[in-house]
Amino acid sequence: MRTLRRFPGIAVVLDALCLIIFVVAGRQSHGLDSGAGWFFVVLWPIAVTWFAVALPVRLYTRTSRRRVRLIATVALGVGLGLVVRIVVTHRDTPVAFVLVAYAFITLTTVGWRLAAAAVPRMLARRRHVSLPGGRR
Repeated sequence: MRTLRRFPGIAVVLDALCLIIFVVAGRQSHGLDSGAGWFFVVLWPIAVTWFAVALPVRLYTRTSRRRVRLIATVALGVGLGLVVRIVVTHRDTPVAFVLVAYAFITLTTVGWRLAAAAVPRMLARRRHVSLPGGRR
């Protein structure tokens, strides 16, 4: 996570990737093949509101209360994205879509952060483990 603190742009890119994967996975699971336009119609409401919330809660610029900042961004960013999807794009938003959106985006944005925090710890443990014969 130290690298992410020095380069918050990495976190922005990884979160954007999570949102993109959500849209691509949904498209594939529903067998939709209507070109790139469909992709952007589905992506933009969630992406715009995600980052519109992430900025004032300072998800990418503060290291204190990271969990609270992420929870606020997921709850408000995805929720507002779904509202924008309904109001602006006039697309149906079934309850199943809402649940899948929250679950997938929460799991992926939390998941990459957990993985990013675990890798340095695992590498540090490997360095401190003795090799056979007492060597390090």
